[in-house]
Amino acid sequence: MFDWILQLDRHIFELINIKLTHPLLDVFFNYITNLHHRTLIVTVLCPLLLAWWVYKQRAKALKVIVHIVVVAGLSDAICYHGIKNFVKRVRPNNNEAIESVLRVGYGPKSPSFPSNHASTSFAIAATASYFYPVAAPYLFLTAVLVGYSRVYVGVHYVSDILGGAVIGILISFLYLKFIKIILATYRKKKVSKTDSLA
Repeated sequence: MFDWILQLDRHIFELINIKLTHPLLDVFFNYITNLHHRTLIVTVLCPLLLAWWVYKQRAKALKVIVHIVVVAGLSDAICYHGIKNFVKRVRPNNNEAIESVLRVGYGPKSPSFPSNHASTSFAIAATASYFYPVAAPYLFLTAVLVGYSRVYVGVHYVSDILGGAVIGILISFLYLKFIKIILATYRKKKVSKTDSLA
C-alpha cells in the first residue's frame, strides 16, 4: 500500500516537473518559489504594504503581523528542525532513481518531507484568513501557487506539499486556539478581580 502511494507520488512529480511545463511557467514558478529572496519584494513591496496596512488599521494590523510572525516561526522550527530530520526523505533532485529537472539555481540538500515553503505559506494564509476572511481565497491561492512551484522546479514531491499544507494549517489552528484560551483566562481573571474590588 505504502509503495503504491510512493509510486503515485513519483508519477505525479514527473508529470508536473517534466511534462506539464512551458518556458513562461519556468520563469513564473522560478520567481514565486522563493519570493522571500526577491529583492524587489523584500526591500520595496513588502515594506510599503506593511506601512500602508499599519497606517490604515494601526493596532489590528500590528496584532495580526505579530501572530503571522509567530506561526511562521513555529512552522519553520517544527518542520525544518523537527519533522524533516525525523523523516529524512531524500528530495527528488537528489534521488538518482527519479527523473527530474532542477529549475532553481541551487540544489537543496535538506530532507524533503514536509515542505517548509508549503507549511509556512499555509500557516500564514490560515492565520491571516482568520482575521480577514474576505481575503482567504487570495491568501490560499498564493499558498497553493508557492506549494505547486516547489514541485514544478524539482525540489519536492506532491506529498511533501500536501503534508506541509496540513501541518501549517494545523499549527495555525492550534496556535489561535491557544491564544483564545489565554485571552479568555485573562479576561475571566480581570472580571473576577474587578468584582472583588466592587
